[in-house]
Amino acid sequence: MKLTTVLASASVAAVLFLLPANALAQDAHELRLSWKPTVGGTSTSSSDDRRKQAQTISAGGQVVQDVKQELRFVFEDSREVLAVDGDEITKEKRTFSKARMTKDGGAETTLGFEGKTVIGTRAGEAPWTFAYEDGTPVARQDAEGVSAAFGGRQKEEENPFKPDRPVKVGETWSPDLKKIMEGFTGGAAPEKVEGSGECKLVSAEMREGVLYGKVEGWVKVPFGSMGPVELDTPAQVEIKFAMEGCLDGSRPESQFEMSMTIKGDSGANTPQGKVQIKMDMDMGQTQTMKPGS
Repeated sequence: MKLTTVLASASVAAVLFLLPANALAQDAHELRLSWKPTVGGTSTSSSDDRRKQAQTISAGGQVVQDVKQELRFVFEDSREVLAVDGDEITKEKRTFSKARMTKDGGAETTLGFEGKTVIGTRAGEAPWTFAYEDGTPVARQDAEGVSAAFGGRQKEEENPFKPDRPVKVGETWSPDLKKIMEGFTGGAAPEKVEGSGECKLVSAEMREGVLYGKVEGWVKVPFGSMGPVELDTPAQVEIKFAMEGCLDGSRPESQFEMSMTIKGDSGANTPQGKVQIKMDMDMGQTQTMKPGS
């Protein structure tokens, strides 16, 4: 075969090979940033949740409260969805092969539900309740750990990082800053929230009819109150995240990484008088989810 024929064939093959990727890059994709659960759906998860905070309150030059805490949870578990309400899991079975806690720089502690199966149940906006398979409640000393393990699953439509339109690879959109502030304040937030942020669809590809890809984002917003106490100078909240995996909600398969810092040093008026509040919080989470066997 002539060299020119070989080169021509190779060029055609290269073009045909590139067409699907190029075409996909030009498509606008409807993204779903969480798995849409189904009864009987199974998955495995490994996660690492780290929290570090320091808060000092001073009055008249004297420290009246000084709180420092470090907390880390590490979990590995297999899951089965037992009941759903729309997009919400209302009952789930988790078998923990690993459940560890480290507090304030101490030794790692094995939590009481490691090696056991826990059933989590909730209805509506109520918090999770937990019991072992035989109905025995999870011990009170393990309540913090099992609550951290189950967490609070956010409704897809309430996710502040979800785009409000289909997006193409390389396209950016603005996260919903109002929803983010509502998460801090328990539902109260001004209509217009000062701050900035950006999310981006970094990549997208189809695998066996399933959309996979990567989304990254960041947010910077001022945080002006602590409960009923208004800060003279707002603290600064910064969030960064990256998610890579299934982006159409059809499979529980993703790698997620998030970090959040809250830093501030401000005066504030309280019923007890003027105080100075200094805060430095640093939180991070990584999680890998895979479909169950």
